Amino acid sequence: MRTSISRTVHTGLHSHEFFATDGKTGTLALIFPTWAGISAFEREVAKRLNGMGLDAVIVDYHGSRTDLTSMEGRQEAMQNLVADFEALRQHLQTLKSEIERELGAYENKLSLGYCLGGLCTLQLGLIDSELRASISFHGLLSFPKDLPALTSGCRFLILNGSADPMVTRQEIAETLDYFDQNQLDMSFISFSGTAHSFAIPGSNNPAAGVAYSPLADRRSWRLATDLIAEVSEANKASEGKDA
Repeated sequence: MRTSISRTVHTGLHSHEFFATDGKTGTLALIFPTWAGISAFEREVAKRLNGMGLDAVIVDYHGSRTDLTSMEGRQEAMQNLVADFEALRQHLQTLKSEIERELGAYENKLSLGYCLGGLCTLQLGLIDSELRASISFHGLLSFPKDLPALTSGCRFLILNGSADPMVTRQEIAETLDYFDQNQLDMSFISFSGTAHSFAIPGSNNPAAGVAYSPLADRRSWRLATDLIAEVSEANKASEGKDA
């Protein structure tokens, strides 16, 4: 079942989409879409998560003041978001808080994102003590590596295409160092010869380094679902100890 969650914050009206399972679940997944905003692709991801027993919210992190109808508009929107990473982190935390105010408490929370949304999910995982997992699919890694990691309880999974022109080798090396230095639980998977947007069916612009890969899509989703199952089991074990 899909419903809309509309909240107004300092950046305007944000219209999130909530996908609920048929039964009661203790887990909420936050989905951060690509720079193009919420689309049929993210809705299918939400439905797949529903099939695993998770409620899901697709986060509208751009808001109504943003024009995403053109490449130029998307580029401008992305630049505005990444111009100040401290502000971006605060923005993401505010959106999460507003969503929680609408939906109520969940015992287990995780996030996943694609492209620019992958960058967002990592940043939220670095500051939010409630997130149990943060999963990035072909996400950007261009965040300042001097930003503090404010929590250590999240498990990170970064799924990257080695032929992604939007992620440099230097950014990869610096990201690995960042997670090591902050002693965070992170797995980095690189799919050889794989371009940007490898998990999005229909992506096909090889000249720009963008191409869907059925193999990388299947493997990355399997890795993601393994981590989701892992944190769910860990949460159940923790509840058992507290009982």
